[in-house]
Amino acid sequence: MLTLCFILAIHAGPDVIAKKPLDHSVYDAWQSIRGTTVSDDGKWIAYGVYPQEGDGTLYVYGTDHPKTDAATYMVERGNVTRFSADSRFLIVTQAAPYAEIRAVRTPGASARPAAPGTGGEAPVPAGPAGSLVVLDLRSGQKFEKPRVSVTRMALHDKGWLAYQLAPERRTPAAGGAATGGGGAPAGAGRGGGAGGARGAGGGAQRRPVGAAAGAAPAPARGETWVLRELATGKEQTLPDVSAVDFDRDGTSLLYTVAAEDKKKNGVTFVDLKSGKKSPVVTTPGRYLRATFSDGGKKLAYLSDNDAPDAKPPVLRVYTWEVGAMTPTTVAKVGD
Repeated sequence: MLTLCFILAIHAGPDVIAKKPLDHSVYDAWQSIRGTTVSDDGKWIAYGVYPQEGDGTLYVYGTDHPKTDAATYMVERGNVTRFSADSRFLIVTQAAPYAEIRAVRTPGASARPAAPGTGGEAPVPAGPAGSLVVLDLRSGQKFEKPRVSVTRMALHDKGWLAYQLAPERRTPAAGGAATGGGGAPAGAGRGGGAGGARGAGGGAQRRPVGAAAGAAPAPARGETWVLRELATGKEQTLPDVSAVDFDRDGTSLLYTVAAEDKKKNGVTFVDLKSGKKSPVVTTPGRYLRATFSDGGKKLAYLSDNDAPDAKPPVLRVYTWEVGAMTPTTVAKVGD
């Protein structure tokens, strides 16, 4: 028996010794499929293939493509995705190269990019900014814009996209920290930075209008946003914008302004069909949590414009009906 055990040990020994333990060098290369998104007409499907660490790839397939094993389009480092409501365009946020992200990553922080469709408006860390890719599924043409940090589309979009350019660093005011810097990959979801799924809400992230109003921070300066019509490629630059919101049906847009010249601060309504801009209010003050009603015919916002220098701030809730001459005060918060 002892002799038999010795013989078996000799034959089994090399195989046992040759086995490589599972560690980062092995499972960092394992890949997973995440964020599958389907166009509303069912003719297109997009998903990302990502390693545990490294750059992934977004694949786009036409369901009626003659070669079902061949991707129709690919976007390297493609990230959060969303199809337009007419299924003609795919909105993709492209992560910065993994090597760049790792070079500036805070120790202990995750370097893995967000999966497609995970949604949410991403924070803006000090790191390399992502890019925006708009893919025309009919022609295969791509519009690519570097350094984009946030995107917005309506819940039922009518072919309009708003995106924020990644902020540049500014010289800090006395006693303040520098603002801006890098940018995170943008969320490209229906109605706010959500992913491809419907029902994510219309326009900016929805919040109760009066919630924590007294503590609501407001940016000292807005950033540069761009409004793009997908079908024509025409764009409008909106400077010093602190927030944007589409109505649910994608026919209207509102944005708030926080400018260096405080006299330019305010709220503006845009009729996307006609292109007409209507200033709701333009006066010094902070303008917070601006949002549309579900029907899109009324908007609401918080502001301290009656006494912008008061300590502590006194915020009021205002509403404005489309076409009205002036907004209406409906409540007072934080006396």
